[in-house]
Amino acid sequence: MASEYSSLEKDKQIKKLKRELESWRVIVVEANSVLLWEKPWYPGAVIGFTSFLFFLFWLIEPSFITTVSMIGFVVTLLDYLVPTVVSRLSSEDSWTGAQERKLEDICTALVETKLQASKIWCQLSHLKHSRPKSYIVGVLLTLSFLAWTGNYINNTFLTYFLTVLVLMYPGLKHHGYIEEYSNFILLKVYDILVTVQGKKPKAKAK
Repeated sequence: MASEYSSLEKDKQIKKLKRELESWRVIVVEANSVLLWEKPWYPGAVIGFTSFLFFLFWLIEPSFITTVSMIGFVVTLLDYLVPTVVSRLSSEDSWTGAQERKLEDICTALVETKLQASKIWCQLSHLKHSRPKSYIVGVLLTLSFLAWTGNYINNTFLTYFLTVLVLMYPGLKHHGYIEEYSNFILLKVYDILVTVQGKKPKAKAK
């Protein structure tokens, strides 16, 4: 019963998100194709464009208030102009079934990511009440590491690196690089542990 309710709630959120992205659907589908590297030059374009923006940011060196204001200015302008421009350049007849399926997949992935994040938050909340000592130690260690990292690494470079990592992650995952290199690292770690122990596990008799 709980699983059925969860599925219905998920479908409801997907439909709601599709309605909210109605005026942005063309842009969303195209952006998704870029992030998933549907053309071989997309990864270079993503890194190049991101590097250009951060280069400008490094040259200008705006204050925090200026940065927030500039971001708000761009977001507000895009929110007003994009739906208007898209509605004039594209018609309902030009929207294909393949694009609709892509939009459905995008909305499903976003909702699943949101639900997964909500699940992790609930688990942390449960840990806070069930094992408060473990929770506080974990949080303090994590925050201490972040504070140390931010103190020793240039914040602009760190932000640039994290931004590139986030933008490249969908393409890396879609093309199987994440799984491939994760398996490679795990195998290397296993080999190191076996070498340290000085013996290999015996094969089970069939």
